[in-house]
Amino acid sequence: MESFKTTASKLKQLDITRKSQNRNGESLVNKTKSYTKNNTSKDNINNTTSLEMIKNVCENYGLTRREVFEIHSQFKAMTIPLDHICNEGNTINEEYFEALKRYRNPEKYKKDLNKTQNDTTANQSSAPENSQEKVDGIRLDYFSDNCTFLYGTHPEVKTRLFKALGIDTESKNSYIKWEQFVELYCICELGNITKSELIRFWSKFFDPTMLGLVSVESIADILEKCVRGTSLEEPNEGTILFAKTIINLFREHGCIQMINNEEFVNNTKVSEAFASDAIDMKLFSDALGNKVVNFKID
Repeated sequence: MESFKTTASKLKQLDITRKSQNRNGESLVNKTKSYTKNNTSKDNINNTTSLEMIKNVCENYGLTRREVFEIHSQFKAMTIPLDHICNEGNTINEEYFEALKRYRNPEKYKKDLNKTQNDTTANQSSAPENSQEKVDGIRLDYFSDNCTFLYGTHPEVKTRLFKALGIDTESKNSYIKWEQFVELYCICELGNITKSELIRFWSKFFDPTMLGLVSVESIADILEKCVRGTSLEEPNEGTILFAKTIINLFREHGCIQMINNEEFVNNTKVSEAFASDAIDMKLFSDALGNKVVNFKID
């Protein structure tokens, strides 16, 4: 088996590959710059509401005003009409376009809904849960495919991240709201989130059903996919080593118990290890794909 130094080098190469993927994904935001500049009167970042929003985000997440402005621009870029994004001939799923028309023009949508009251079943399957209220967010499937800071993240890991934010990943009408966008950005990239919020997030990430016990095999699988991302089709020595290292940390701090000859991770014990800083939660953020993963074996 290769040395730890060699496998760590492979992990670093994964990081370089995923950063390259992330740069390639920035074209979506670039395509929307002219639209954003031409529509500032509709959603002026400098108005009273936006200034208050910026202040709150800066205080709650430890971000600078510039950082908040930049990520807010990213958020708004993904809520613009899809026909503008695809004016260079890209193919668009018609379902996305129809969904955006519905929540960006709620009054028109309400009128259209009233005209089709006889088709109740169709309305229930395609309309937002509250059709009279504008959805201030990005359709989840569109966000998952186009979010620049999630480029290179394994699809199963994305689903876990969304579930940890409290988003219903099974619903076709799910959206990621601004507050959830900021929280996910800070977890994946930078910023300060309270320890209690991080513990809640990672506890639900590892145990989506919150049953309290998760098989070691399941935890190891999602850990390996965190660090592998989409750079490799199959696990290698480095990605497997990362997963084994974290499992050993759980074992070392009493987070694993044996039931009927099978090992399970006790989520309550994991939360306690997080709270006492026995296990550094930053390891998991770093494993998501945009930073070098730093871990060691004693």
